[in-house]
Amino acid sequence: MEENKKSLSREDRYKHMNTKRWVAVGLALLLLVLSAIGSGIGSKLKKDRDDQAKKFMNKLVASEQSYTESVLQGTDASNRLLLVPIKGVIGPSNGNAFLASADYNQEKILATLDQAKEDKNLRGIVLEIDSPGGAVFQAAQVYDKVMEVKKETKLPVIAVMDSMAASGGYYIACAADKIYAANETITGSIGVIMSSLNLSGLLEKYGIQDTTIKSAAHKDIGSQTRPMTDEEREILQNYINSAYNRFLDVVAKGRKKTKEEIRPLADGRIFDGVQAKNVGLIDEIAYLDQALAAFEKDLGHKDMEVYTLDAPFSFNKLGFPFGATSKSRQKDPVTEEIQNRLSAPKAYYIYGGER
Repeated sequence: MEENKKSLSREDRYKHMNTKRWVAVGLALLLLVLSAIGSGIGSKLKKDRDDQAKKFMNKLVASEQSYTESVLQGTDASNRLLLVPIKGVIGPSNGNAFLASADYNQEKILATLDQAKEDKNLRGIVLEIDSPGGAVFQAAQVYDKVMEVKKETKLPVIAVMDSMAASGGYYIACAADKIYAANETITGSIGVIMSSLNLSGLLEKYGIQDTTIKSAAHKDIGSQTRPMTDEEREILQNYINSAYNRFLDVVAKGRKKTKEEIRPLADGRIFDGVQAKNVGLIDEIAYLDQALAAFEKDLGHKDMEVYTLDAPFSFNKLGFPFGATSKSRQKDPVTEEIQNRLSAPKAYYIYGGER
């Protein structure tokens, strides 16, 4: 009986162990099933989260691309004036709103001018210019856009110069029907500049050789690593002369004078507001508020609503970690100047040399 009891006990233990194995297998299968179900639910949740994040980013991108109106003064919304600020060195915007320039935004200026075509209550456009000028292409593009809007809408346009409206800034002002400046405004600087450095002597001193390979003689025209040839200088001078002649055409047309009348004033010299008025480069001496009041009077209205378009939202305004820090956006002036000088020479309508 004792032996049978022991044998039975071993059998019971075997059954017990076998049961544990099946329980373990069952639990493993259950976990596998739950894992599969959980994975499906997780994938759906992940997809939902991804979709929500995508929608959120799309809204942010949309906000980065949309401009909103900002009323500056006046209450008569049926008779409005559109203010277009043109401030800073004229040049290409990055195109990415996250990295857009804080002081000059080509896309915003063009979009603001296009807004004039849609506003049925608009009675005039005001160009507020505070710029030393800048890139030839972008200056001409803004000028052409103003002329396009004038032609399509028949709206009058005035330009109001702040502390400076020189070179390319004055180029744009010539699209206006009337130009205002303060006594102390710096203007003029009519002309084109293309500057570069010749580093060949310095490179030779340190035994550095230019190994440029090119397809034709003038492919590296303007190179800083060798002296400029007389033929290359003539090519670049002709290019500058062509841009200069277009500048003269713009000023002559805007000021209702001949090119020969403008040419003596267009040797790059600058004028203050009083001098500019005396030689016919501007019409009246006034600050912005005075020019707006005079514009309202000319249009026969009072308390006109003056509005502008605000720049799109930018993460840069939030600072780190959403956007670049103010310190990271600042460029060392020496480094920036070296980079500009070492790049291929470009033509500028700008006062104070190449920027």
